[in-house]
Amino acid sequence: KELIALIDKPIGTIDYQRKKFEDKRVMKRKAEIEAIYKELVSEDLEDYIPLERIYGSKWTNATTTTKSIREEIAGVATKTRNEIAVLRAMNSEAVEHALNLYMNNHNLATAVKYINNYEQQKAEILRQQEERERQRTEMARQAEIERIRREERERIREEERIREAERRSVAEEIKKVDEAAAAPLASKESLRVVYTVVATPVELEEIEMALTSLGVYFERKDV
Repeated sequence: KELIALIDKPIGTIDYQRKKFEDKRVMKRKAEIEAIYKELVSEDLEDYIPLERIYGSKWTNATTTTKSIREEIAGVATKTRNEIAVLRAMNSEAVEHALNLYMNNHNLATAVKYINNYEQQKAEILRQQEERERQRTEMARQAEIERIRREERERIREEERIREAERRSVAEEIKKVDEAAAAPLASKESLRVVYTVVATPVELEEIEMALTSLGVYFERKDV
């Protein structure tokens, strides 16, 4: 036991020193990693690829080179920047929300699909709005056509009413006679009639002379 104790003591000291050296090496590597991250990842990308998210499990291994860590971080930064550019280039109102999705899951396909779905829904909504507007315009056009037709029918009816009123007025005027002048020539059997005569002035003069000779009261009303 005494011999084992004599052997274990220096071994323990060596293990302690080796662990202390390894801890120091790991701390130095972590500092290098943070410096590389700040160098290669711009401020606008930090929310998308925080260091703790992309931290490699083997980066602190002694066998992992600083060059490989730099290449890995640079690759992630370039890929992320390019995919963000792809989303922004889609020029959609949904880009910001898609970027938030991408920030959470780093899945470009999911973010692109979200924008495409949004644009499809937006296009459908616009189509429906345009269809409703077209129908509204068509209804307004039809209503205007019907209004014009209705007004035209009313105008025609009014003209017919006026013509009919004028016709009746003319007819009543034609049937009127000077009762006082007609009385001496009238009897109980006398009738009141209206003739329409088409004749020359000479013929009319002869007709009127004949009526006078017959003792018939008449009034001439030129039309």
